[in-house]
Amino acid sequence: MKRSLNNRVIVIGAGLVGCGLAYHLSRLGRSVVVLEKRNAVSGATGRCGGMIMKIDGRDSDPAEIAKRWIYVAENDRMLDAFEAELGVDFGLWRRGSLDIATSDEEMDLLAQLVKMQREKLGDEEIQLLDASALRRLSPVISERCKGARYRPSDGCLDPFKLSHALLSKALEMGAEIRSWTPVEEILMRGGSVTGVRTSSGTVEGGTVVVAVNGWAADLLPQLPIVPLRALAVITEPAPPVPAFTFEAELHTKIVYGCTQTKRGNILVGGPPEQPASRDEQFNETVSLRELQFNTSVLTELLPGLGDLNIIRAWSGAMGMAPDGLPCVGKIDGCDGLYAAAGYPNGMSYTPVTARLLAELIVEGQSSIPLTTLDPNRFGSRTYDWPETYDYTVLAEYLDRSG
Repeated sequence: MKRSLNNRVIVIGAGLVGCGLAYHLSRLGRSVVVLEKRNAVSGATGRCGGMIMKIDGRDSDPAEIAKRWIYVAENDRMLDAFEAELGVDFGLWRRGSLDIATSDEEMDLLAQLVKMQREKLGDEEIQLLDASALRRLSPVISERCKGARYRPSDGCLDPFKLSHALLSKALEMGAEIRSWTPVEEILMRGGSVTGVRTSSGTVEGGTVVVAVNGWAADLLPQLPIVPLRALAVITEPAPPVPAFTFEAELHTKIVYGCTQTKRGNILVGGPPEQPASRDEQFNETVSLRELQFNTSVLTELLPGLGDLNIIRAWSGAMGMAPDGLPCVGKIDGCDGLYAAAGYPNGMSYTPVTARLLAELIVEGQSSIPLTTLDPNRFGSRTYDWPETYDYTVLAEYLDRSG
């Protein structure tokens, strides 16, 4: 292989991770080609809500939260610097986030979590709002809501604008993108990457990064990452709603990814109608019943916004590893092969992990160790995933399997 081609990094996937990798690798002097099976930002990045919640979910283990905090804190700093660095307004809006309780039991749990975060982690920002304080902050919220865990510095961004800004800067520095070029196989010789085979021929390169989120196991079957279908609807513009980014449980299902754009459009994300097979997780259509459920979030949790018109609906597949953290780093046993996939909460991890992985590829180490996110951390363990699943089914399965 020619020296120049051996120096080339092939990035598979043009979502926020792939675009970020192209940008940071180009800044570090590497030749980069991004291969995307459709258009840039057409996968998970283009189908998410752009929600920034530094600590999502309800993990009660302070040690596990601390492992994640080092990444999300640096990610937050990077987002604040990106507008000047990239010269683009990508809709970053820090209006706060809410983890809403709709029952007394949930409220008791949130009180315990806030106490733990403040005492064990020194998280002085996190707050617990009772029902009165919650409605003073956001009057559109339903009286059925008992309170919330509140973080003022969370918010949302426009994933399209940020991804395209990173990609544009990478192209200016000499990177290349090939759309409508699906990768069919990673090519290796003597334990080292030599390139990839695509639908239109071979692309040579000494380094390959699989950055396709929920599709990762198609190219790296050793990764225990499964696709997870999610839905979204978006409304016509509305006046600004304070602290709109939120997650909650409604009718035993998790409602997530709820944000408001700077234009005023309100996006509501949520689960599918019923569990589905792995292949069905990639279904990008939305049924009438699914549309009705997602729309009901507005009328039940946010009755003050119940008269808004829905203007669009869509679905897409995210990626999920057994511990809920992305897989980022070098793949054992093959020189030049890396992964950056399995992001269920992308906006809080993708910008920083793209930079750290670029550092690892070029310099041999990253400024923040990627040990916690090591794609080899599951070892040889195999997972007998449920035949059909959604987020709730996966969570129950993983709880049972430890």
